[in-house]
Amino acid sequence: MCIRDRVSTQSTGKLTVKPLQLELNPDIKSGIQAAVKKFNTLQNEVSLTTLDFSHFGKEEIKAWKVSPDAVCQLSYQNAFNFIHNFVAPTYESGNTKSFLRGRTETIRSATPASTALVKAVVKGSSDPELAQLLRDAAAAHSAVVKESLSGFGWDRHIFSMRNLNAKLGRPALSICNDPNYQQMLNILLSTSTLSSDACTKFGFGAVTTDGYGIGYGINDHSLHFTITNFKSNQIQGDVNLLSSAINDSLLRFKSLLSAHPARTPA
Repeated sequence: MCIRDRVSTQSTGKLTVKPLQLELNPDIKSGIQAAVKKFNTLQNEVSLTTLDFSHFGKEEIKAWKVSPDAVCQLSYQNAFNFIHNFVAPTYESGNTKSFLRGRTETIRSATPASTALVKAVVKGSSDPELAQLLRDAAAAHSAVVKESLSGFGWDRHIFSMRNLNAKLGRPALSICNDPNYQQMLNILLSTSTLSSDACTKFGFGAVTTDGYGIGYGINDHSLHFTITNFKSNQIQGDVNLLSSAINDSLLRFKSLLSAHPARTPA
């Protein structure tokens, strides 16, 4: 029945809407009950916390001559390494809207420069050294972002080739069988940003059973994070512990960047 059949106009010109009664057969009712049960099970399996960070935001970070997004991403790297003592394969969503029908590309936020930074933090390096490593890591992150958004990312390309080969019955690319590549596909930090004064929080679930999902917003004078993971994770991940470590990392970064300004070219 068309919706128009349920609407009539009386002589007065007013619109009269008649309720549309849905008749659910036993199969549909059973399907709805199963879906509700599955949804509740999944919902109960997810841990979620939020962090409203008001100590600084985009404007303060830009005054330190580094990228606001880089500071956030490096705080995740430092926090994760502090808790779990290894560097996590990391996904950051980047848009490729500058290309026709462009959608997204993976920004690989874990870099050799970010690894050098988090290891130096654990080692207890001096503040001047950490400040320079932090600036180097931020610059490396900005370079990776630019490459990914300019069509030089590799994740989507290999993903397409891998699936086309499987569909056509062709042998897999040799890189797809490489253990390092397999490890990189196990995303333990899945991150995405949505920065708007109209949206203070957004989030999503982790993409692997042992990983975290981090939705974040970068406002002028504040930062906002929504952190999730699965309660059954095998790496003893804790969203509240990660939130606290991100908060501590950001405060440490502020101390380093404000006390040790960028070097002026000679």
